[in-house]
Amino acid sequence: MGKQKRTWVNVDKTKGDSSEFDDLGIVEELADYNDEDLADIIAESNRNGDQPPKKKKKKIDKDIVETSEIKNPSNECDKDKALESETPLPERKTKDKGKKKKIKKKAKKTKKKQTEVNEKNQEEVKSSNENLNQDFSDTDVVIPTTKPDLIDIKDKWGNMGIHDEILHGLLDKKFMSPTEIQKKCIPRGIGFKDIVGAAETGSGKTLAFGIPLVANILSIKKAHLERNKRDSIGKLFGVVIAPTRELALQIQTHLKEITKHCDVAVCSLVGGLAPEKQERLLSRCPDIVIATPGRLLKMIESGNEHLEKISGIRFLVIDECDRMFEKGHFRELKNILEKMKLKDRKVQKYVFSATLSVEQSPKKQFYDDLCASISLDAKACVVDLTTRRITVEQLRQLKVICETNEKEIYLFHFLLTYPGRTIVFANTIACIDRLSRLLRVLELNPLLLHAKKQQKQRLQRLDAFKASKNGLLVCTDVAAHGLDIPEVDNVVHFQLPKDPKVYIHRSGRTARASKDGRTLIINGPEDFEAFRSISKVLKENEMESLHIESHLMRSLKERIVLAKDIERKMYNQQKSKSDAAWQKRVSKDIGIDADDSRIDVGDKKELKGKQTQLKRLLKTNPVANQKKEQMFSKSGTITISGIAL
Repeated sequence: MGKQKRTWVNVDKTKGDSSEFDDLGIVEELADYNDEDLADIIAESNRNGDQPPKKKKKKIDKDIVETSEIKNPSNECDKDKALESETPLPERKTKDKGKKKKIKKKAKKTKKKQTEVNEKNQEEVKSSNENLNQDFSDTDVVIPTTKPDLIDIKDKWGNMGIHDEILHGLLDKKFMSPTEIQKKCIPRGIGFKDIVGAAETGSGKTLAFGIPLVANILSIKKAHLERNKRDSIGKLFGVVIAPTRELALQIQTHLKEITKHCDVAVCSLVGGLAPEKQERLLSRCPDIVIATPGRLLKMIESGNEHLEKISGIRFLVIDECDRMFEKGHFRELKNILEKMKLKDRKVQKYVFSATLSVEQSPKKQFYDDLCASISLDAKACVVDLTTRRITVEQLRQLKVICETNEKEIYLFHFLLTYPGRTIVFANTIACIDRLSRLLRVLELNPLLLHAKKQQKQRLQRLDAFKASKNGLLVCTDVAAHGLDIPEVDNVVHFQLPKDPKVYIHRSGRTARASKDGRTLIINGPEDFEAFRSISKVLKENEMESLHIESHLMRSLKERIVLAKDIERKMYNQQKSKSDAAWQKRVSKDIGIDADDSRIDVGDKKELKGKQTQLKRLLKTNPVANQKKEQMFSKSGTITISGIAL
């Protein structure tokens, strides 16, 4: 085919008059040129004598529409057509009319096919969602119900009326079946009944109230959503009150685990953390607030907007209620309960503890006092699993009778014999300070925890203890109540508490969740009366007694005596340094010379020699060859200094 000749004319682009052009692709190209370029192109075309044929304006307008569709492609086929229209001007060929129709027809066919595919996919998605038999809100997470583990967990938990979102959270944490107290409390709790629960420590009490609490909030929210109500947005539904910071943070962890796939928000308010940060958390309007009484009351009195809704809560949980209702403790709780106005409306209440049945006074009196304090329903469901046994069956309880200055020997022997995560309890901060220094000299790397430590330090040390398989925590009773530290193997009572409840809570740090554990009572003369009280409450005639062979006792004693001497010298040196530094500062202020000769060089050499000797002794394990089965006896009552135990 020969080259067609065209004649170019001036076109006013603003008027859009293209009636003189046959190839409208060129019109589109001309729109991309400026005025100077167009003038050059027209002049060149006129010299060649090109003259385009005239077309009817009506048809041209139709073609303009088609061409504009190509310039603004809406699908893949149109994009290809647009690319074809961008061929450089000198090489452009006249489009064949039949070819354009063919491309257009193909594009329509492709678009129709794509539409059919999309409609088919939408029908499949809709059908899949209908099979779930669930009405999900925009914030819900679709649960993959075909997973074998989820089907298994539904068989064991599902008959309690628990939402799939909560079941998925349980599956994530491998909580495959409920404990005894969970079986008894959860169905009644989901039925909006008041619950009073008592079970041994480590029995799963937190989820026994946590699951029905979250399930009931979910039910209320979904009911409001179905009725197009917005009452649940920004509402404070529930408050959980715990006696200690650590317990409150632990409850928060458990609730966050089961609300991972739910539209239920949780936050904690505890002392020792910045109030400004907790204000920010409350500004997000959490559904559940977990708090210690002191910090909760302080935040309420500060006028926090979200906590002003506390008079409208639907759920109240009091954990470790035996401590919360002790006479003279937690006056803040009474003020908080008054602000909740529990007598004015229906509020579901959960009251839990490990020691409801430990009191020697009748249970009925305690129960009546409890009902009066929180307006508990007289028909509340009482689940008491502590009637037969106070401590769990998996707990092996050991005792040793010794002199006060021998306690460290038996502790050292126990730590060497039973490695693993161990908590050592004592009654005073002074005792655990000295004990931790001694254990550090013995290269056992203890972590110290007591109430005078800042909250951040306490949490850091608990985390470090949890992270170590052979962690050693030396603490006061700040860690006795409610803490769920995973897989604690041993608990040692270096000093016995006067209150049997505290012994139960201490021992409850081990043998949790149906796992085995050991507890050792190191019973000195000062502990006899406390041991009598504990034995009476536990109603157990005998505990296994721990014995150490004489040759092993001598070997252990050698190490302990040397370590005690080193610890005492190190402590005195450190104290002397501190005193010298203080005296130096004071002397500088008043203008006199300070005495720098407090620490004798000879003392330093003696200390270094003893440290070398102990290090050599610690290289050998004195208990490596002992036979454990010969260490224990159940020979009945032991009498020491005229006192029967």
